[in-house]
Amino acid sequence: MAFVAMSLTAISCSKDDGDTTKPSINLSTPAHDQVLKIGDPAGVLLEMDLSDDVMLGSYKLEVHSNADHHEHSLKSEGNTDFSFHKEYDISGNKSIHISHNDIVIPAGVTEGEYHLMVYCTDAAGNETQVARDIILRN
Repeated sequence: MAFVAMSLTAISCSKDDGDTTKPSINLSTPAHDQVLKIGDPAGVLLEMDLSDDVMLGSYKLEVHSNADHHEHSLKSEGNTDFSFHKEYDISGNKSIHISHNDIVIPAGVTEGEYHLMVYCTDAAGNETQVARDIILRN
């Protein structure tokens, strides 16, 4: 019995690599309170630098409505809030510059206040997040 307990302890501790430092996110575009055009086929320019002291793992982008300032009340019928969720693998990099237009805001979504969230996770599972208020307009 003691051997089994010692084996389980050794296995659970072997994953501990000592990396407790969260990665860094430097989001330069879009700016806080930037107005973004609904229906623009070019998409939203996203520019940022991600780095970690050991190794990056992935980053995730999320856009969701902030019209109710996160009261999450029931929406009226016909309200088509925009949302976006996508994760990207950046493993094998200690630092990386990201520049793309993957977020395309389709015509017909509700104008208003939204949040753009960026989450970055390093190879050890430490996570950092950055939030930007953005405004969608026709």
